[in-house]
Amino acid sequence: MYEVLFKECRSRGVVCIWGFTYAKKPFLKIGFQIPFDTLSGVFVIHPLKAYSYLVSLNTANKLKEKLLIFLMTSFSYFKTVFRSRSVLEKDHKLGKFSSNEKLIENIANTNNLFLIQQSKSYLDWRIIRNPYDNKYLEFIKEDEKGEIIASIIVNIRKGGLAYLEQIHFNSNLKYSVKLNLLKVALNYLLKHNEVNLIRFWGFKTNNINQEELSLLEDCGFFFVKKGTGFVYISLIDSAPDANSILLSRLYTQGNI
Repeated sequence: MYEVLFKECRSRGVVCIWGFTYAKKPFLKIGFQIPFDTLSGVFVIHPLKAYSYLVSLNTANKLKEKLLIFLMTSFSYFKTVFRSRSVLEKDHKLGKFSSNEKLIENIANTNNLFLIQQSKSYLDWRIIRNPYDNKYLEFIKEDEKGEIIASIIVNIRKGGLAYLEQIHFNSNLKYSVKLNLLKVALNYLLKHNEVNLIRFWGFKTNNINQEELSLLEDCGFFFVKKGTGFVYISLIDSAPDANSILLSRLYTQGNI
């Protein structure tokens, strides 16, 4: 089936296929690579409720795994308390998911990265017309011309969970400005009565995705290596290197 798929993709100009999965062995057998795994970041607001949620994700967890989850949530909570409260950046507002094309193109072109364009139609499909009962918010910062130079998209789900779906900053912004705008979004979620835990998919690949990890660690996030695999296969010799693709959780689909 995949041979048919590969042939059809090549005929339509597709240069590579990629995705995220825990089922690594089947993809390796048919020629896919797994160049890296995602990193799982947590930002704990209510430690006991966060612990209960994380333990419930795998019913096969034994005492050792439960103890490790307890220690992780406790440590993350103390990082949250000490690092996330101070907010200086006030020049922001809530966005409307209109388009992030120019912002992402600035990041990709400045850093020689490949990307999926986020047009209004893409964001409509991915966020506005998402059939699941998720609450998406976008925190943005604009320049004097009204162009978006920073975008942080969050997803508040039922059960006390929120995701930082995507973080994008204009390459000219100072680290301190990026950090404080992140703290604005996190403090909004801290004050949200229904949020116990914030999660983030991190990538230790290109310099932009690596900077995201540094920013979030400075905000109080705690990262573990236990994540999902990134599967990748190139269909032509000139396909982009997997590590040079600008990634975020917004490039997945389904109830996420």
